Amino acid sequence: MNGIITNPPNLAQWQSRREHESFIHKKFHNRQLRIIGVQGIGGIGKSWLAAYFYTAIKKISQTNNSSEQFSQEKYAHLRFHNQLWADVRQAPEFSIFAEQVLKTLTNESLEEFLELSIIEQVDKLISCLNQYRYLIVVDNLEVFLDNQAWKDDGYRQFFSCWKEQGKNSVILLTSQEIPTSLQYEDWLALKGFPKIDGASFLSLRLGNSIIKSEADQSALETISELLDGHPLALRLAASYIRLYCGNDNILTRAKQAGLITFPKILKEASDEHRGQQTCLERVLECHLEKLTQECRSSLVSLNVYRLPFSGDAVKEITSETKPIQALKVLEALVQRSLIIKEQGFYHIQPSIQRYLKSISGIQLTDHQAAIRYYNKKLNPEPWSDIEDIRANLELFYHQYEVENYLDAFSTVENIVNFLDLRGYTVQAFNMYEALLEALRNNGSYQKELCTVWNRLGSILHDVAQAESSVYCYNQAIKISRIIRERQHEALAVKGLGDYYNKPGSFDQAISHYQYSLKIAEELGDRYIEVDTLSGLGHAYFERGQYNESIDAYERALKRHRSAGIKTQKDRKTELSIVIALGVSYKWQHEYEQAIRVHQELLLLAITAGNKRYQYDALFGLGFIKLVQEKYTDAIDFYNKALELAKDIGLQRQEAMVVTDLGRICQACNKYQEAIQYYKQALEILYKINDRKGLSWTLMHHANAYRSLKEYKDAIILYNQALDIAYESTQLRNVIWILCDLGITYDFMQQFEEAKRVYQQAIEVAKQTEYKHHEAMSYLLQTISLAKPGDGFNALLTIQKAKDLFQEMGIKDEEKHCDSVSSQYVFQHSDPLVPQFRIPSIPDPKSGSRKSSLRDIEQSTINSLSENSNSTSDVLLSFSIAFYMLISLFIVANFIQGHIILATTLLFVALFFYLWQRSSKLRT
Repeated sequence: MNGIITNPPNLAQWQSRREHESFIHKKFHNRQLRIIGVQGIGGIGKSWLAAYFYTAIKKISQTNNSSEQFSQEKYAHLRFHNQLWADVRQAPEFSIFAEQVLKTLTNESLEEFLELSIIEQVDKLISCLNQYRYLIVVDNLEVFLDNQAWKDDGYRQFFSCWKEQGKNSVILLTSQEIPTSLQYEDWLALKGFPKIDGASFLSLRLGNSIIKSEADQSALETISELLDGHPLALRLAASYIRLYCGNDNILTRAKQAGLITFPKILKEASDEHRGQQTCLERVLECHLEKLTQECRSSLVSLNVYRLPFSGDAVKEITSETKPIQALKVLEALVQRSLIIKEQGFYHIQPSIQRYLKSISGIQLTDHQAAIRYYNKKLNPEPWSDIEDIRANLELFYHQYEVENYLDAFSTVENIVNFLDLRGYTVQAFNMYEALLEALRNNGSYQKELCTVWNRLGSILHDVAQAESSVYCYNQAIKISRIIRERQHEALAVKGLGDYYNKPGSFDQAISHYQYSLKIAEELGDRYIEVDTLSGLGHAYFERGQYNESIDAYERALKRHRSAGIKTQKDRKTELSIVIALGVSYKWQHEYEQAIRVHQELLLLAITAGNKRYQYDALFGLGFIKLVQEKYTDAIDFYNKALELAKDIGLQRQEAMVVTDLGRICQACNKYQEAIQYYKQALEILYKINDRKGLSWTLMHHANAYRSLKEYKDAIILYNQALDIAYESTQLRNVIWILCDLGITYDFMQQFEEAKRVYQQAIEVAKQTEYKHHEAMSYLLQTISLAKPGDGFNALLTIQKAKDLFQEMGIKDEEKHCDSVSSQYVFQHSDPLVPQFRIPSIPDPKSGSRKSSLRDIEQSTINSLSENSNSTSDVLLSFSIAFYMLISLFIVANFIQGHIILATTLLFVALFFYLWQRSSKLRT
């Protein structure tokens, strides 16, 4: 009507924008505020947000105070006497605008209004607005502006007078740019939807039934993020996708067709907007067309900055312009919604930034200016977090953009150790991957390329993409041998050793480590030597070769300390070697040495301020003291470890301590208390989805039910634990669980089932080369053979266990095997629950600090019978010699045809065996 559209946009598909709504609510609460502004680029949703409030206010204002729905105090700030929506996209003259406002609000006759002067019209309009609390929404204010100046002097005079004389009423403005005269008013810089909200908006446009899986939700979020949650862009994208993909499997087909890319949506996605067919490219270009040449040039130059930039960054890149003028241009771009200013920093609207990048070319001069700027911003070491090296990351980007690859390579090499130390693997990978593409086809950069391949291999191995890491290392080996760079070759071979350092391929790992170590020793490269020796120590440890493991770790520690501990990374390497050495001594059952090493670890960790390694040292000391049955000391160490775990948020470690508290209670026959502890630990582990911890704690939970003779419940829990352990490829846990399950079947007198389960554990242990676990499985299988009376096979099985323990050099385990072999028909009482007492066990809910029980291998072996005497070994040796000798006689006589004599000897042997067995049974 008369150039003013008085109907707000349709809100049928309104998507809530909580952050922006909260801002507007706060402004309405302020009764002193007369102007509220909403600015943003075209299609960002300014009119929609204003319409949301206009519609709500109209409904509230037309409702009596007695209405239950709107009578609450919280709606008082949204009550108005009357309201008007004025969409001014057709640029009506001020007289037309003022007349329409007065007619709508007062219903008065205005026959002579148009004959008044502009100042008189302004005065009459302000007087009307001051009488009551009115709301006027002026939508698309930018049509009255030319380079932020008013085209119509009537509007200029009105808003200038309203700022000084207005009261009661509120004018809500929406505009793509801010008038210079109103730049100090409260303006909300409108942004796009957050990723998830944008996905919801897109889903509504495509049809809610489109989301059929997590992959579909992820795809929608990807599109939302790609378009920065820009509502118009999302709507155009939805129409575009529907046009080409129909109604079935829309997202899959769109992805396959390559439609979900910014360039495609920018240029090809179109639909009707404000009565005209448009596309995102046209919407963005309209903004740029309104700029002066100086503003457009500055915007393009500033677009090389990826991150929010300061005024100093602007001065660097616009050095040919006077600083004051450069800042004026910058503020003008802010007023036009092309640049957002937040907390003293500026950043270009993301969709504008992408569009400019697509049309701007290389921008060599601008990137070089950015390089100068970031070189000045570099922080010296030490660094504490990624913000400290933010300038380095941006410097790399700009060096790469101008194809200065050697400088870019040096930049990332300067920070790679920090990135690795702090776990910023994604950032490191992205930079090295970019360099790979740039260097691989240039023969001048072979040495750098070799480094890049090795770095990528290491990163991929760390993020569990081991197969891809092998390709990288092989490429590095190939190049290093061509250019005769032995250091790079040693690093790559060591990397392959890391890849093979896993169950089933330890031999290959050891072979690669030994070859890498040989090269490193020839070169005198301390770092490669130390890393390789540490890898060797781990491979030997996993195979149960504890003496070799200890030797490798001690050599690594000595070599590492030979040049001094100078950096944070050096200290962390030292700590990692020391704890590995302590664990090897522990599994070797050399507990005094293990205590010495763990105490050294604790001192080093305290000095370095590393609480994680302090926890590891305390936990290890607690375990060793528990094995030595020094329970008071053990509890003290565990109290401190638990306190540290909670302090630094190590939830998994906290759960492991709680699990061990349950094991302590179980050892003291307090089975119900043990179960409560296990439930408490499981609650933490389910919360953080720790699969390894879950299988471990479920196994102990099952052990408690077994101790209560509730075997069915125990078996259910064992099977749950086993499923999780297999699913997460925790093969150590698989063996532990199978052994405990076998013990349960033994107690149930189901010996055949127990033998089957033990054999399954043995096979897994053999496949993974876990000799310690294989020996334990043989030892436990002896029970299932001996109880039903198969003493001879039980004897052979225990001998296999003893041979393995002997090979590993674990002497106390050899003695346990001798004890078992001397009386391989076991008593039917529970031989696996150690009957010892410990000092007071606090209530699990009290939060008190508690101790842990020894590792499972000790709990299953130590509990076997230890009542053998000195004559048992003699009897055993005599029995074996007798059977071997008489077997030879029998075979020899059969061969020579002495049938009668051979038969007689056979009966003698059988009689001796039956006599020996009956004597055992009587015992």
